[in-house]
Amino acid sequence: MGITVAHELVHAFVGFLTGTELPMTPSHVSFVPEFNNRQCSDGTVSGHSGYAWEAKVFGGFITYVAAAHPPELDDHPLGKRQAGELWLVNEDKKARMIDIEAMGDIGCLGKKLNSPCIPDH
Repeated sequence: MGITVAHELVHAFVGFLTGTELPMTPSHVSFVPEFNNRQCSDGTVSGHSGYAWEAKVFGGFITYVAAAHPPELDDHPLGKRQAGELWLVNEDKKARMIDIEAMGDIGCLGKKLNSPCIPDH
């Protein structure tokens, strides 16, 4: 979730920097433009600053793919509306699945997810 929030904050920041009422990311600010740029109704092409940021930080952009969920999630409050599997797509348009446990270890500074994420002092 943190990645998604940061991605959207990049859009807000780029919009602020453009200083226009309807900001548009320049087409050269993107990553794998054939996937992520879009054609606007006036014929201009808009880039994607969020994915450009992800590429600088992670080496590619993050995407979520719906996955079959185990039966134990049937009682989960979100049910089938889970994010799914995380994938990282690189500049060659090749994707690899992201290990969720590894992400948890990074987020908790090497501690396991089932232990408190409290930094040592």
